[in-house]
Amino acid sequence: MSEELNYEELLQEFDEYVQDYINDNGYNSTHAKIAARDDFEYEMKDNDLVRAVIIMRFGELLLEEPYLLQVAPNDIHKQFNSINYEVLKSHLPYHQYQDLISRTQIVLEKIKKHPITPNNIARWFYHQLIEVIKNYYNNLSKNELNDNEIAKDILFKFHMAKFTAGEKINLYTTLAECLLQDNLIKTEKLQEAKAILQEFNPEWLGDSYTEEEKQHLFKRIHNVLERLDELNI
Repeated sequence: MSEELNYEELLQEFDEYVQDYINDNGYNSTHAKIAARDDFEYEMKDNDLVRAVIIMRFGELLLEEPYLLQVAPNDIHKQFNSINYEVLKSHLPYHQYQDLISRTQIVLEKIKKHPITPNNIARWFYHQLIEVIKNYYNNLSKNELNDNEIAKDILFKFHMAKFTAGEKINLYTTLAECLLQDNLIKTEKLQEAKAILQEFNPEWLGDSYTEEEKQHLFKRIHNVLERLDELNI
């Protein structure tokens, strides 16, 4: 991390940290944003400019998530309230100061209305994980990879989703849906997915998904297992 970063550089560096955590470490998007924020913790303690810019951008990116973790609004408010805005005026050109204040106010207003999840685990949210897996799958070169390589590639890319019950069952359900959709069934990973789906206990989900999301997931699991039975997999 650079010693003296200006306004635009701070914004760019924070975004790069987030993308590095996603692309290089396989973090889910919420976890990547929190990890990037934590990387700036030391600089934020004694630097109002760093704290103001990083927390503003952190808030903007968190608001792209379907839900906010319970702790996020209080953390963001606390950080904003600790900033000396007179110091910011002396360190920023007028147009950048106005941009920062305007974006900060928008973050604070949107936080009031944004849905909050009772689960404080940083994770891929239900529909979000389905979308990113399907996008990744659609961008794989099916001419260069066989069925087994495609399945292994997806499971490796999203390996961190295996560590929580909701993400894991969603991962294997979505993987099976993608492979079955294109009749890519020559892989033992479908048998692995079937075993995981058959053993799944709905109580494992806890409050990680809404009731609507749970019902949607249960229907998808049923359809996948029915299709796998038809194929004698």
